[in-house]
Amino acid sequence: RDMQRRVSVLLKQREFPGKFRRQVAKYHRAHWLVSQGIEDISQIRPLPLSLRIRVFRGLHGHALEAIPFLAQYMETERMWGMLLEGMNIVSFAAGDFVVREGENADAMYIVRFGECEMLTEFNDWGGTVSLE
Repeated sequence: RDMQRRVSVLLKQREFPGKFRRQVAKYHRAHWLVSQGIEDISQIRPLPLSLRIRVFRGLHGHALEAIPFLAQYMETERMWGMLLEGMNIVSFAAGDFVVREGENADAMYIVRFGECEMLTEFNDWGGTVSLE
């Protein structure tokens, strides 16, 4: 919350428009509700890998095992370790693009909280289509 306050003061001092400041504040509030100020991945990084895996499985295993193409691999500690070692938590504000169609993939994203919309421009008439 201290960072939220510092960012708010900075934006006000630099005379950013009120609408933009409210958008930043909304993002901070949403992020706080989700994390309660704690990024669990960063909190468990100092633990030995075997303990990190157990904690991570306890916190997020039910969500990851519910993803059909991941479920078949989530039975081994090795896979949990690989997933955990390569995982980063990222947050996006409303309207942000996570990836753009046609870009090379370098990551896999799992929506943990909130929602996103996936759009494609591949269609017969050239317009944007929402994929649900």
